[in-house]
Amino acid sequence: MYKRQPPPGGKKPEKKSIFPNSKKDYDSREKASMGDAVKGNEKQLESLRKDIIRKTADAQKEIDSAKNNLTKTNEELEQTKLNISKLRTDRDKYESSGDTKNYIETSKALSKEYDKINPLKEKIAEQTKQINTAREKAREIGFTAIRKDMIDVNKQDGLSEEQVTKATEELKQKQQTAIGGSRRSVKDSQDSLAKATREGAQGGMRSIFNPNIHSNALSSPITYWGRDRAQSDSHTIEMPGGIRIQTSKGVSISKAEEARVIFHEYGHEIENGNVEAHDLCTEFLNKRTAGEKVEKFQKVMKGYRYKAWEEGSPDNFGKAFAEIYPERDTTNCAYYTGKRYRETQLGPNSKFMANTEVYSMGMELLYANPAKFAE
Repeated sequence: MYKRQPPPGGKKPEKKSIFPNSKKDYDSREKASMGDAVKGNEKQLESLRKDIIRKTADAQKEIDSAKNNLTKTNEELEQTKLNISKLRTDRDKYESSGDTKNYIETSKALSKEYDKINPLKEKIAEQTKQINTAREKAREIGFTAIRKDMIDVNKQDGLSEEQVTKATEELKQKQQTAIGGSRRSVKDSQDSLAKATREGAQGGMRSIFNPNIHSNALSSPITYWGRDRAQSDSHTIEMPGGIRIQTSKGVSISKAEEARVIFHEYGHEIENGNVEAHDLCTEFLNKRTAGEKVEKFQKVMKGYRYKAWEEGSPDNFGKAFAEIYPERDTTNCAYYTGKRYRETQLGPNSKFMANTEVYSMGMELLYANPAKFAE
């Protein structure tokens, strides 16, 4: 992080933030060297990208093979359902006309088609399991490569692997107690599936993120609530003079939430807990969607429960989601990645800065398939 310079002689020191949950402050005028730092890391990032793709190649072949088989089985199931629908219509017709012979033959054929349904569903479940197992393998390989790179970067900064490991263990301990204090939240946090999902997601994030930079963001509390959605209550606030602070009340999810959603919400925590990440996400979004029309989500994505103010531009973000999450609505994913938030005035001289969905949606892709994300 950049350090603030002391005020010039004769000037009063700046007052501390009035926000008790704020994590750090930042002068937006001090980011001049950030672009140079990013350029300096490009070579190392390119090496990491190629390393992940190479090491996960076999696991990716397993994923692709299982996905192809799953597609064929789903097509077979849909065709069977069509056959059943047609045979039922024919059977009813023969029954009405008193055509006993054809009625009996059609009933036998219908019974054979029904017999195919359960085996096909079992096959789909098994192929889905194969995909998930291969994805877990690819994720573990990819995350291991990322962690090795992160440790190497820390060594360049004078931190040993032992120091990073110690900081990671301290982060783990903070995460274990970072649960919202309501009675419902504490109870739901002990649900076996919720606990396994939460700890698995947190373990994955610990393995790839630098604990010396992102410890506060990754230990923001998780509150379990009864709503069928998730959110991060984190903000970047710009104060007079360009000073920024980050404040967060943590993440809220249901106990049935998937690990990818936990990754998503902590993407917001990282973006709003690290000023460089916030600036890079904003610049990336502006560059990718430059010149594109901003569309209201209610207009272009009917059937979703979007609010009137929600809007954005799709760019070609959908391509990555089509590759990694083909089962999801890629148009929706594209627009949501390009979502536009507006700045909100907080006082006469301060404001909530606009967030993005760049980091959070990227976290979902990284979790699902590090190799495809790297590509």
